[in-house]
Amino acid sequence: MSEHSCAALGGALFLLDGGDLRKYNVTVNEWSIVDVPGIKPTAGIMVHVRGLIWVLRQNVFTEELWVFDHEQGTWRDVSSHVRGASPPSRGKQGCTVADDRIYVFGGDRLFGSNDLWVLDAAEGYLRPGAELVWTELSAGALLGSAPFERYDMGMAALGGRMYIFGGEAPSASGRHLP
Repeated sequence: MSEHSCAALGGALFLLDGGDLRKYNVTVNEWSIVDVPGIKPTAGIMVHVRGLIWVLRQNVFTEELWVFDHEQGTWRDVSSHVRGASPPSRGKQGCTVADDRIYVFGGDRLFGSNDLWVLDAAEGYLRPGAELVWTELSAGALLGSAPFERYDMGMAALGGRMYIFGGEAPSASGRHLP
């Protein structure tokens, strides 16, 4: 079973489907495969920041960070630009973008998690020597109380706030969360 992830950019939708990058042109209602030579991600969470598509592929076996420049038609693995700690490996995490920052919340790490990490993607790898730094936001930095541990949830940013919807609790009961 392949993972699917989608991001909107430049009036089109991009879908990562098991290594194929597909583009949906909304204007003409047509799908095409974007032929990108070389090594590329096969799956991951896609988000759009400043004209670039970022793909975070993270599970218990791997941590990768990729950038796709649709104007140049190139993928670039920027994992080596990451300095310091990064979010612990997980799957089914929530992800959203606000103010050129990529936020990752929760996910399935054996017993679930409720940690929140942020990556400032404004500069990306665009300037020479750029470093990407993940920062874990402590509960004290958040307004209100931290959400319950969960995975496989929806996450979005709107009006200076982040919203998390649904998901699975890491309990034996497997209950859905609001």
